Amino acid sequence: MRFKYFKPLLLIPVLIAVGCSQQVEAPPGPKPYVTNAAYVLDAMKNNKTSAVAFQVKPIRTTACESMYIEFGQQNSEGQWDVTNAVFPGKNSLDNFGQDKLMDQIHFVEVDGQGEFGVLAFGCKPYGQELKTYRGLQATFTVDYGRLNYIGELALIPEGREFSTVEVANRTEFAKKQIQAQLPDLEPFFQENIMEKYVPKLSKELQAALDAMDAQTKALQPLLNLRNAVARDLNSVNTELHNWKVTYGYVDANTPRDVEKKFKLIIRKKGALKAKLALHDTFIDEGRNLRYVKRYMFLLDDYEKKQEKYRAELGDKFPSFKDKPSAKAIELMWDMTEAQDALRTFKENNP
Repeated sequence: MRFKYFKPLLLIPVLIAVGCSQQVEAPPGPKPYVTNAAYVLDAMKNNKTSAVAFQVKPIRTTACESMYIEFGQQNSEGQWDVTNAVFPGKNSLDNFGQDKLMDQIHFVEVDGQGEFGVLAFGCKPYGQELKTYRGLQATFTVDYGRLNYIGELALIPEGREFSTVEVANRTEFAKKQIQAQLPDLEPFFQENIMEKYVPKLSKELQAALDAMDAQTKALQPLLNLRNAVARDLNSVNTELHNWKVTYGYVDANTPRDVEKKFKLIIRKKGALKAKLALHDTFIDEGRNLRYVKRYMFLLDDYEKKQEKYRAELGDKFPSFKDKPSAKAIELMWDMTEAQDALRTFKENNP
């Protein structure tokens, strides 16, 4: 009967022993994330590889959730092959201590040395798909065994479907960040700022572009004169609008001075519209600046003398039967002489 009581007690150490023999070590936890900067540092220390450090700048501070950039080299046939694709800003662990995307320094190991190119540059707006602009954007040099800092590449919009880039040298900022975040990288640091790629044009195309540029520069003074008249016309239109808001229209009850003001505004508007049309004609005909300035000087002189006459005597010419005053005759001849001078200039310069 004792065995009935001792049997369970004998089983206890057996079960304990079995339980101990079946214990297994807990599986290791996830490996700590290795940032791009730390990976590049380790690779350069141990493998004597090459690396690139750079910054990117979106169109606006909040325009891009992340960005995209491709690096590459030319092959034996002169074609550019992609060697690296990077997503700056996509992983916050690689922000190198900066919240703003434009201040983050990004690191990438590259295979090789010599000339490299930026072959694509893109932006992923918040809640939208990545939009990438392809084609050679910039070039830079990679020196073997160095951390080649190539500067900042900024995305500049040139329309809804096209963008270009600009390059900025932020070496001092980059150095300070490396000293603060990962000083062991500093001995490898070397400045190799990229250059914006400008396509080489054929001599014929370059000559055509130069001719267009020269024509634009030659036209600019004429456009400036035309635009000055356009601004005056806009001012008169505003003046006429304000008059209509105040008085509505001219009728039998309109005060004489108010009606006179209205007629003056209308005349000014008509004269400026005619001048604007003249300037457009001058540009279409390819008139030179000297011709246009002389023509407009004579026209302005005639209009001033005409207004002076109207201010003194009204719109009607006096009849000699009414024996006009000497003042009226003087103003009339001044106006007529100015008109003749303008007509003579036009006849002599067809």
